[in-house]
Amino acid sequence: KILFILLFPFSCLSNENITVRFVDLDYVFKNSKTVIKFSKSFEKKRSAIVAENNKETKKFEKQKEQILSKKEIISEDEFKKLVIEHQKQVQQYQIKMKNKLNDIKTENVKKSNELLNQITQIILDFAKSNKIDLVIKKNDLIVSNSDLDITKQIIKAINK
Repeated sequence: KILFILLFPFSCLSNENITVRFVDLDYVFKNSKTVIKFSKSFEKKRSAIVAENNKETKKFEKQKEQILSKKEIISEDEFKKLVIEHQKQVQQYQIKMKNKLNDIKTENVKKSNELLNQITQIILDFAKSNKIDLVIKKNDLIVSNSDLDITKQIIKAINK
């Protein structure tokens, strides 16, 4: 009885002609112009933040060395004040940098989701206009005929 119930839904579908295609989403994400442009833009912003961080780190190291060189020259109270002020500056900078990194990460997630939604819509439109009933991710396939691959058509549609 259980076997009959499990096989029944599939036997109903076997009489229908269902058009199935697959798409390699990894390839789409690595090779579509829109995604490449977005990735380059993100990397440029990230690199600018890293460069700024390196510059500021060197600046703080120089300040630290200058403060340490004054240790024997100034009073202990003045030295402590300089150290505390330096530590405050470093902490403020670290908070600022953390916020910048969080902002760029949030922006990246938002833009990535927008891109994913756009690509999904393009695939849906392509499937509808080409009378495709089912589009499967290539990663979910075990065996398939390469004639069923619509990856290049999807990339062309995205690049328009």
